[in-house]
Parts: sequence; structure tokens; C-alpha cells
Amino acid sequence: TSSLASSRRARTMGDSFIASITGLAPPSFDPGLDKICHSGNTIREDREDLTSKLLGATYPCDLNATEMVSFALGGGLLLMVISVVFMVVVKGWPMGDINTVWGLRVNRLGELIEMGVKSFFFRISLGIAIFMIIFFILILIIFSSLGEHDGTDGIRYASAYFMAIVTSLIFVSLAMSVVVGGIVRTARQATLDLSGLGAALRTAFGAGTAAAYLLFAGLLVLFTLWFLILTNGRGFTRLEWDPTTSCNTVGTLCGHAYGIQSMIAWGVGMSTVALIFRTCAGVFAKAAEIGSEILFDRELEEDTFDKLRNPATMSDKIGAVVMDCGGVFLDIAESMFLAMLSMAVLAQGDVPKIMLAFWLPTGNLFAGLIGWLAVRCDSSTTSVVDRNNTVLWGVRYGLYTTAAFIFLFSAVVTGIIYTDLNSWFGGQDPGWEYFAAHFVGLLTALIIWEGTAFFTSHRWFPTKSVTAAGLTGPATFFVQGFGVAMISPIPTLVALTVCAIVANSIGGNFGVACAAVGICSPLGFAMAASCVSPIVYGADDALDSPDIQRARETTVPLVMAGESLAAEVRGWSIGVSIITAFAVMGAFDQEAALKVGGTLGIDYIGDGLVFGFAVAGALTIVCYAGINTLAVGKTTRALFDESIRQFKENQDKECDPPMVVAAAIYPAVMGVLLPAFYMFLVPTTVGFLAGPRALLGFIIGAILAGGAISIVFCNVGASWAKSKTAIEAESLYGGAGEAAHMASVAGARAGGPLKDVAGPTMITAIKGMAAVALFIAPTIQVGTDREDIQECLAKFFSNDANLSRYVRSWEHCFDWHRPYWFIIPALLLLLVTAFFYFFFWRLDGTGPGKAAEIVEDEDESPNVAAYQAPMMMGPPMISQPQLVQYVQQQPQLMQSQMMAMPAPQLMAQPQMRMMPPEPMLAAPMRPEMASVDNFLAGGYQVTAPM
Repeated sequence: TSSLASSRRARTMGDSFIASITGLAPPSFDPGLDKICHSGNTIREDREDLTSKLLGATYPCDLNATEMVSFALGGGLLLMVISVVFMVVVKGWPMGDINTVWGLRVNRLGELIEMGVKSFFFRISLGIAIFMIIFFILILIIFSSLGEHDGTDGIRYASAYFMAIVTSLIFVSLAMSVVVGGIVRTARQATLDLSGLGAALRTAFGAGTAAAYLLFAGLLVLFTLWFLILTNGRGFTRLEWDPTTSCNTVGTLCGHAYGIQSMIAWGVGMSTVALIFRTCAGVFAKAAEIGSEILFDRELEEDTFDKLRNPATMSDKIGAVVMDCGGVFLDIAESMFLAMLSMAVLAQGDVPKIMLAFWLPTGNLFAGLIGWLAVRCDSSTTSVVDRNNTVLWGVRYGLYTTAAFIFLFSAVVTGIIYTDLNSWFGGQDPGWEYFAAHFVGLLTALIIWEGTAFFTSHRWFPTKSVTAAGLTGPATFFVQGFGVAMISPIPTLVALTVCAIVANSIGGNFGVACAAVGICSPLGFAMAASCVSPIVYGADDALDSPDIQRARETTVPLVMAGESLAAEVRGWSIGVSIITAFAVMGAFDQEAALKVGGTLGIDYIGDGLVFGFAVAGALTIVCYAGINTLAVGKTTRALFDESIRQFKENQDKECDPPMVVAAAIYPAVMGVLLPAFYMFLVPTTVGFLAGPRALLGFIIGAILAGGAISIVFCNVGASWAKSKTAIEAESLYGGAGEAAHMASVAGARAGGPLKDVAGPTMITAIKGMAAVALFIAPTIQVGTDREDIQECLAKFFSNDANLSRYVRSWEHCFDWHRPYWFIIPALLLLLVTAFFYFFFWRLDGTGPGKAAEIVEDEDESPNVAAYQAPMMMGPPMISQPQLVQYVQQQPQLMQSQMMAMPAPQLMAQPQMRMMPPEPMLAAPMRPEMASVDNFLAGGYQVTAPM
């Protein structure tokens, strides 16, 4: 109490002193602001005298913008140097032995994968550039015309948006290059007889760590530098000697707070590149996976099996890198930067809070480096199961080591920032309250990680029960998988609920933002773990050669562990996305109601407007995922067609990965861009048309529906894939070819688009829409001179004629600013929807001109029927009734013999030719080729429907 009274007397004396010099009246501080530093930065910079001391200009309240972010800038530069050195070290590790045949093949495989990754990156960058240019111009025009601060608003916001996209693409390309190099080097380490398992794991994790830190450290440095650039020229001169416009007075902000507002555009840019890149990478990867399994099944003869010749298999490896490395990296980085921006916006100019937003993630990154050093495993085990468990426990050791050092570093950072501040915070130090909220978030991250592992790992009974259900066929396998998956959100959502309640009780919306940063805190370790899957997957395929089969005793358990780690990182990223979007909406709540001192939160939770648009948000996010999933079918057909062309033309030559990527990237990008436009334009239309309360409800509905459904999709796909891998690696239930295995193969193929396209796109989209809502919040702030739209509607339908005439002037029925602006995004929505419908979705082929080309080549193309039937893929099809009738009319044939008959021979039967096709009952048949030549000659073999 005495400390609080002393601080108030000091501020009163300082205000009187300034007033005597300037003639301005002293400010009237809200009693609720006693916990905020009240000194202006410029007073400390320009005049270090008694005035600054009386105003409370003591550390850290006296720091300028550069000093506030000094640790983030210096630490980011140090981490960037470390990552570059580490990248050079990784590049220096031994590659395949050039004196052996397998060594040359491994090296060549790495070169082909890198060619494909570069081709994918170049072409997806063109699509992102088109999207970026459109919204860069819109942002520049809109914010320049508003001129809320000065004439530079437009270029400040637009430049932050531009820089976020460009720098993200640059660093993700470097990161993917490191990961591709890790494939070849991990394959080499796996050939070691005694320490192959441990050496291969450390190599794969080391390459992932170098890639992860290169990307995030580089983005952190540029994010900090751009913040300083946008802070320059904001508020220092104008606010220099005006104590009524202190940096921390509600409604008035200093230069650093204005810089934070401009940096929201950086978050929108991160959402743009993460959404388009990850979704397109997932679509391409799943199309490649399906195409490779169609072209080369496990029964294919060894003498025709050559991965260097198979373009679809090569595309599968390319897709794994761009999806599990590039896409996941950008998604996790987006979450962290949005959480940091939420903290900084909610700080309202409070210097220590802004410092926490920059300093905590930097300290967390250093903890992740120590966690990588702790990753280890025992190479002496022999069985596949024991080796898989050894790898997973070794990674767990590194994860919990990372968590322990995150706790330590965050405590040190908090102690440094909040040193000797008790007298300025009413006798209490809130820094440790925010540290507690951050720690709650860290614990929540570990709970989500372990909960996801419980439902997706074959070590535990949920996935084991799914595998066993395959003994009775695909139907029970699918039912069991979905049943388990629909229960799986319990640990994640319960942990997030408790986390949000506790964090909000500790520090309000700012506490929730601290918890979001806490859940994101193991990001360095998680990003490295996500790279293990594509690295060991590529290494395992590289070593799939008769003269080096022993090395697969090392790579097979690593592949199993990599799948488990990918599922765990995916589940953790969903939890991160949900809490991050919630924190962003807390900042939106503040920004949309800041000038009238109100909030939009719980007071309106029972509002019909909020509920109605919450339903609309839930519907939007589900449709969004559906459109992206449909793009997988079109991309598969394009990739399949190009693969067949290369088989026919190249004969025994190597495949051409850039050509496959070029053929498949067009439908992938076109299928993804329309939902990306929706991510921007739908919340913008809702915000201007129905106001900030409706937009708040819209985003909350999307968060709740998208979060729960994405967990179900990701976990069911992961459990099906793990069942297939476990049966093949451990020979469970009869091993490959038996009923359980066939059911798991069908589940893995169906679950791939769910876990890698539909689920991840939902969580990325909800963050993107929340970022857009926060971005437009200043333009739709609640006003005091208008009525609520529901009040106007109630008066309109009343019996009072005067009131009816009053509300006919709709100008009074919008309680937010600029409602008529909704016309701009609404028109853009109609235009882009019409464009993509007529020039992409309406066509039976994969793009303009493609369908005509196929029709002209109908007699020669081996997969014409796949293009004639919209959204169906694969070779010519036989309807189910035709198949049943043929079996009944030929009882002397066993069903297995019937299934082995080539499709042309089957269709040549008289009774089959007489029967008209029934497309509604048709199902695509999976070809089982005896040889590549037989397949290219049209000898499709009919099996059970996929």
C-alpha cells in the first residue's frame, strides 16, 4: 500500500512539473492503470532529469523500442549463426559411398528429390505471388485512404504483409534443402552395423534441427527488424511534451504500440503463405502417394521395380518433404508469430508486457537446442518393435529436457524484465503471474502431445483395437477407427479448456496469450521432430535394394517412429492453433472496442447475432476443408497421366521429377487458391456487413468446429496408417496380403487426405481468419452514435409508425464504422468463385485445354475413362453389378481367378458387353500389374474396389 501511494504521489508531482513548463493540464489516470508504467519513452531519451525520474522512468519503463526487442534481435542473430554453422556441418556429413552401386543410387535419388522440391517451390511461389499482389494492392489502397495516423499507414501495413510472405518463402526453401540433404546422409548412417540406429536418428534429427532453426531464427530477426522500421517516425515527436498522451493511457499509443498495430499485417502475411503452401503441399503429397500405389503395388516383380524410373514414387518422396517440412514449418511459425502479436497488442503499450512477447519465444528457442542434444537411443536392440520403442523413448527424453529448460529460461527472462518493479505494480509483481500462465501453457503442450500419442501410436490399445478390427474386413476397420477417433479429442480439448480458464484467471486475455506462447514454446524441437518422417522415409526407400537389405533393419523402425512423431506433432499443432486463434480473438475483442472502453466478449455470448454467425463460421470451415480435399482427386489424375506418359516415352530412363511436379501443381494450386480467397474475404464481408460482434461469433464457431473435427480427421488417418505399418513391419494377423492388411491398406489410402489435407487446412484456416479479423478490427470499431442492428430490427417490426420510419434510414442501424464497405469483399467473393468454377472445377480434366486434349487422344490414352468420370481416378472401371453377374454366370471360376482377369478380357465377354454401365454404382478398381509392360499395354487387372 505504501509503495502504491508513493508511486501515485511521484506521478502527481511529475505531472505538475510538466504542466508548469508546457501549460498543459495534468492527465487524469484511471485507477485501473496503476499497474502500468506511466512514463513516455521520449522524456527519457530527450531529457534525463528530475522530470523523467518523477514520472517513473525507471527500468524497464524507460526503454525505447530498440532496447525492448534487443534480446530477441541479438538472440535471433546468434541462433541464425548457429543454424547456418549447423547447416554447413550437416552438408559436410558423409553421403552415399560412391564406390558402391547402392551409394550411387542413394546420391542420385537425393538429387532427383531436390530437383522436384525446387520445382515445387518455384511453382507454388508463383501462385502465392499472384495472391499476394492482389491483397498487397488492396491493403495499400484501403489503409492509405483511411489515414488514421498519417499518410504512410498504407505502405506500412502493405510492406509488413509483403515482407512476411517473401521472407517466409526464402527461409522455407533453405530449410527444405537441408532436409533433402539429410535423407542421403541418414541413409549412409543407417548402413553402420553397430551404431546405425542411433547414428541415423541423430543425423535425421540434426538435419531437422538445422532446418527448423534456420527458418524460425531468420524470421524472428526480420520480424524484429521490421517492427523497428515501422516504429520509426511514430509518435515520438508529436507526443514529446504532452503528458495527456502518455504511451500507456488507454486510447493513446506511443511509437512502439503503433508499430505493433502495423505488424498485424505480418501475421496476416504469415497466414497467407502457411495456408497456401501447407494445403498445396498436402494435396500434392496425397496425390503422389495414391498415384505411386496405383502404379507400383507390392506384388510387382522385383526385376521391374526401379524407384529412379517411377515418377509417381519419386513424387511421393518430394511430397513428403514439402508437406512434413515446408508446410509444417510454416504452420508452426505462423502460430508462434500470431501468439507473439496477440501478447504485444494486448499489452496496450505496456513496455514489460511487450518485452515478454519478444523475449519469451527467443529463450524457448535456446531450450530447444539443448533438447536436440538430449535425443538418443540404444542401437543394441534387435527386434523391430523394440527398436521403434527405443527411438520414441529417446525422442521423449529430448522433449522433456526441452520442457525443463523452457521452464528455466522463461523464469530467467521474466526475472530480468520485472526486476525492482514491485513499487510500480501496487506491491505485487505481475510478471510472475504471466510466467505462471506461460508455464500452464507448457504443461498443456505436453498433455496434448502425450494424449495424441495415446490415440495414434500402435504401442497403446486404441490403435491396436483398430488394427484387430481389420480381421473382419474394411467395414469394421473403418467403423472402429472413426469410433476411436471421435473420442480422441477429449485430452486435447479438456487440456485447452483448463488452460484457457486458468490463464484467463491469472492474467485476463493477456494471460491467455502468454499461455498460447507457452504451448508454442517447444516449437524448435517439434519442427525438428516433424522432419524425421520425410527424412527416414526417403532413406528407407533409398536403401530398398537387394545388396543393402540389412540396413533396412535400421530404417524400418525409424519409419515407424517417424510416422508416430508426425502424428504427435500434428496433434500438438492443432492444440497450438486453437489456443492461438482464441488469443488472437482476445486481441480483436480489445481492438474493436478500445475507443469506447468496452469489450465484446462474454456480455454478448447469448446474443442471437453471435450465435447465428457462429453457426455460419462452423459451416464455412467444414466447406473449406471439403474443397481442399476435392482437389486431391484432380491432382491425382494429372499426376497419374504424366507418370504414364513418362513410362511410355522414357522406357528405361530415369524419371523427370520437375515434369511430374509441373503437371500436378496446376490442379493443386487452383484447388487451393479458392479456399484461400475465402479465408480473407468471408470474415471481411461478415465484419463489415454484420459488425464486430457477428465477426467474433463467426470466428469462435470456426474455432470450435474446426478444432474438434480436425483432431478427429488427423487421428483417424494416423491410426489407420499406423495399423498398416505395424502389420507390415511386425507381420501381425498374418502379415501382408491377409484380410487385416487389406483393410489397413484401404484405410491408409482413405485416411491420407483426412490427416494431411482436411485436418491441417482447418487449423491453418482458423488462425488465418482470426488474423484477418484482428487486422480489420480498427476499421470496424464499435461507435457510440449508432444503435445496435438488432435493436433497429426490433423497432422496425414494432407497431410504432414513427419508429418504423426512423429505422428505415439504415444509417442508424449499424453500431460499427464503415458498414457499406462489405460490398468490396462481397463482390470479390462472387468474382473469384465464378472464375474458379468456370475455369477449373467445371472442367472434367485438370485445367483449361486439358479436357480437350484428352478427348482428342481418346483412342490412345490408357486412362481416358478416369477423366471422363469427374472426380474419379485410376484405370477403366467395371460396375459392381456387372462383376457380380459375371461371377454368377461363371460358377466354374473361383473368385480369386476372376479377380486376376485383365479388364479388357473381362469386358470382352458377350454378357458383359451387353450390359450398360451404371456410373452411380461404379467403383474404381485397383490395378495389380504383373509387369510395367503389361500395364502400359492396357492389361489392367481387376481387384476389389478401393
